[in-house]
Amino acid sequence: MATQILTDLSNLPFSWWITKGGQDVKPAVTGRLGAFPIGTKLKINILIPDEVHQCYTIDPNDPSKHFAKKSLSDGLYEKNITITEGNGIGLAPRWPNNILGLDVADRHFTLGINQQYGIFYFVIEEYTEDSVDKIYLPGEVRWFSALRGFGAVASDNPLFDFKIHWSACPKRDSGLRFLNSGEKITWDTENITNCGSSSKFLREIKDAELVH
Repeated sequence: MATQILTDLSNLPFSWWITKGGQDVKPAVTGRLGAFPIGTKLKINILIPDEVHQCYTIDPNDPSKHFAKKSLSDGLYEKNITITEGNGIGLAPRWPNNILGLDVADRHFTLGINQQYGIFYFVIEEYTEDSVDKIYLPGEVRWFSALRGFGAVASDNPLFDFKIHWSACPKRDSGLRFLNSGEKITWDTENITNCGSSSKFLREIKDAELVH
């Protein structure tokens, strides 16, 4: 599954807006929301026109299970997000409690809120199926989710991929650190470390640069 973080949040097959305490919050075009104190209550609102669609949440205990989200009215959905405390700083809820899934107009999206270095972002990710003959070369990004906080990069061993955390990604114009499928990155040998036994990845990239 290939992924792309959308940096232009216009011209989508649905409308969206963010509210805080019932008042509209105007993110930057790129989705940058700014800083919020612990306990802030945000709401993602989406409205889908007369299109066949499915809006859903994901079971935190079994990500393969999707639950249809109940519409408040024709095509209107909302997701409440409360900024939680983690080591004294404000954090978005852990994935998948910070997201909504949406399939519409033969496109597949995940919408949610996440935080990087104290700044919150409204993020829309789009997923597409890779062709059956797609091959990722070493250093190419297979997939990355800013809402989950990590992704997978092809290694020189076809049996396993490298993990990359958002903090190891290059910073983009919006300030968000992310990668898109197919982009190529490079890193120094000393920036590869072993992952813990709880990870499905064997090794992780700790700092990387984008190859232009």
